[in-house]
Amino acid sequence: MTAIGVAIEGRIRGMEKAVILGADSAARPDEAPSAEVLFDPRLPILSAGQGFPNARSPQFRHNQRKRRALILAAVRQLLIEDGYKGVTVRRIAALSGLVVQTIYNLVGPRDDAIVEAIVDFTSHVARHAPVSAEDPAAVIRIIEWQGQAVLLEPEFTRQFCLIYFSESRHIFHNYRDRQIRSVHSLLVKQKRIGILRRDVNCGALAESLMYLSGTLFVEWADRGFLIPDLMARVRFGYAHILAGAISPRHGGMASMPL
Repeated sequence: MTAIGVAIEGRIRGMEKAVILGADSAARPDEAPSAEVLFDPRLPILSAGQGFPNARSPQFRHNQRKRRALILAAVRQLLIEDGYKGVTVRRIAALSGLVVQTIYNLVGPRDDAIVEAIVDFTSHVARHAPVSAEDPAAVIRIIEWQGQAVLLEPEFTRQFCLIYFSESRHIFHNYRDRQIRSVHSLLVKQKRIGILRRDVNCGALAESLMYLSGTLFVEWADRGFLIPDLMARVRFGYAHILAGAISPRHGGMASMPL
């Protein structure tokens, strides 16, 4: 393992002690990670519930999760430091201290690895968001929570958004499709418990929200206006899209944080 790989391995051990384990840490708020750890995309993420096919034993699964976490952390670090063109399978292998074949086995080729690395981080941050599905503004509060991660490490998000302007823009689209499915899942839950009107098309609503935020984030990455201005625009747009979908008994626009 390289010197950098050893350093990352040390950070993984530290995170295991800090209980960075997705739902487990959320269930014990007194042991939740600090913002510096939670919002640091360079750190590996050991998330409870990650599984792998043909796992032979609990220890095997744990080792696979740890290797995958190292790989995805290496992808994010390369993205921050060198942009998407600096992310190659060989450089991922060198930074994580693993062999090229392991990269392909656990996360696939480069483009898939980038998508997985971004989803891994944003899902990790979202799992720790202090949000309830019973809140009509849950989607807005989640993206505001994600905005804190952007504030702490803006280059990570900026470099990913800049992929949109490249010949590899399918990476951006694949990530956005994954996020649409995630938001759709939350909206379906809100519709089931009566937060959203019964006639709401959750799929179309999820697409509208993610197309809006995707456009605004790309605009921010290209033009470089202030992050608070970016989040204010996202919040304003989300509020007006969601207001018409909220059940009248939950307040409509009055329940939106403007």
